[in-house]
Amino acid sequence: MARKLNRKRLSMNKVLYAVLLVCFFLQGCDTNSSSKLSDLETKLEALESKVDMIAQKQEADEGYYTELINGKIESLATKIAEPETKVSAVSVTEKDIQLALTKAGYYKGAIDGKIGPNTEKAIREFQKANSLKADGIAGPNTRNLLAKYLSSEDEKILQ
Repeated sequence: MARKLNRKRLSMNKVLYAVLLVCFFLQGCDTNSSSKLSDLETKLEALESKVDMIAQKQEADEGYYTELINGKIESLATKIAEPETKVSAVSVTEKDIQLALTKAGYYKGAIDGKIGPNTEKAIREFQKANSLKADGIAGPNTRNLLAKYLSSEDEKILQ
């Protein structure tokens, strides 16, 4: 019976040692996984910080580009509106067109107020020289540029 007890104790000791070994390894795994968890948390915080920085930069860029686009739109709107303003302020007759073309060096015919082939040719040459659509028609942009060649005295003479 003593032998049986010794065997049971020996068997119990083996089981106890086995349990202790398993606990020891499990504790090591726990330490290892908690270390990995800590590393992952650190990496996650770093990534969140980078995402925040990118979001802030994107917001700043969006603000910059929004201001830039709005500025361009306002600038274009002003440029588009300017010719209309100038056209309404400038009244140029056919005689004025011929006189202005003469002063600008593009027309050498009579200033009779009739837009014929010679006047149209002079208008086209003037338009080409001023980077306008060279169609021979004195539209608003052409008239605005021609008006610069007229003085208030010219208008009195022509009337």
